Amino acid sequence: ENHAAELKLKVEEHSKALTEAQREHARELEKTREQAERALSDHREQLAGHLSAVENLKAAHELKVKSLEAQHEAGLEQMASKHVAEKELRESMHNAKLSEQACQHEEQQNGLKQQVARL
Repeated sequence: ENHAAELKLKVEEHSKALTEAQREHARELEKTREQAERALSDHREQLAGHLSAVENLKAAHELKVKSLEAQHEAGLEQMASKHVAEKELRESMHNAKLSEQACQHEEQQNGLKQQVARL
């Protein structure tokens, strides 16, 4: 009888200790869950920041590419205009030379006509 009472008392003590250990374990699990949720939230915020930075870099890169394309186009147009202007200048100089030669030829003809007239 005494032995049974002692065993019963030990079982109750072990049961209380087990219940308290389970409660402590549940508290620790809750703390761990809360820490994990905070860490996940922090990581999500960091990820959102990184994604925003990536989007900003992408937009800046696209603007830079458009700017370079526009500069390239302007350069090509400038080169084409310069080429046309140089060609027109060469043609104008050639025409001036031809006009000068025509004038000289006419002067020579006039000189020959005068010589013929004197004869």
